[in-house]
Amino acid sequence: MDREIEKLSERLEREEISLKEKANEIKEDGKISMDISKEKLDLSVSGVDGGFSRKKLRGIELVITRSCLVEMTYEDNKLINHSYFPDSNPSPNLYSYDVREENSKKPQILRMNEEITTALKYINGDPNVDMLILDGSIVPNPHNKPKESSEERENYDLLVKKYEELFRKSLDKGIQLIGAVEDSKSRKVSKKKGVNSLDNILLHHVLDKGQRTPEFNYSDEPGKHPVLSDFSMDISNRIKFMYLKPVEEDTPLRIEYLSGTMNSEKIASVVQEVSKISNSYSYPVPLMEADLHAKLTEKETDLIIRRIKNQAGENPVLMEKRRNTRPFH
Repeated sequence: MDREIEKLSERLEREEISLKEKANEIKEDGKISMDISKEKLDLSVSGVDGGFSRKKLRGIELVITRSCLVEMTYEDNKLINHSYFPDSNPSPNLYSYDVREENSKKPQILRMNEEITTALKYINGDPNVDMLILDGSIVPNPHNKPKESSEERENYDLLVKKYEELFRKSLDKGIQLIGAVEDSKSRKVSKKKGVNSLDNILLHHVLDKGQRTPEFNYSDEPGKHPVLSDFSMDISNRIKFMYLKPVEEDTPLRIEYLSGTMNSEKIASVVQEVSKISNSYSYPVPLMEADLHAKLTEKETDLIIRRIKNQAGENPVLMEKRRNTRPFH
């Protein structure tokens, strides 16, 4: 093992040196980095996140979801008020279904539906908010798209309609819609620069604290993209992204957004100011607060399952899988 650790360390060191050299070339080019303007925060920013828990038993799968939205109001860069929607301790929702291959996408579809439904209900209430941040990508991940023949395709199509409704209402009401991706695996910018790397790793060496990239199209061919092609063309053409670096020691954040309300510079300025958690971690504070209130603890999950078993009585369908009940570990 010692030798393998040594070999891996040497390989990582070589790759890091090579990446830094390429990053310096890109940085000197000056086309991919720009300073973010510093503006006072005098607006309201909301973040919505969802809690998610799943339990596979012998005959069924249980999925428990919960979502919470937090609205934070700033004046002169200071947080002066915050509130929760629907409240600070939302009730969870329970779903159950047979364990079958065609249901493999179902848990993620349920999770996304929970968050988007909460965001829609919030916007329909005509809130006095300037920016709404979703946790993760602003559109469904292609990996979570069911096949045409799947039983889940209808639910996916309904989810896309909810996303599009959220997009249109945010535009109509002048609310800037954003998706903040905590750990992006995208390589699009790196590929454009001829580099084999995750974007946020490459850009960690290119961007300085307080800098961002230009605006990029989410897809150069929205009509052929596996997910954007499911949306109306006028919507899919508005989906953009950029990277920004609010703090020194954390990799850049990928920010996806629906263009048409704020310009990219204003978006970057706001997100930078609400994401300075520490010198080694950056993420929008409204999303972090929403996560704390949406997260499902193991204790909560166990309590729900215990209630099901108590009411259903002895049933082999509800028994734990054998691997989870071994008497010896």
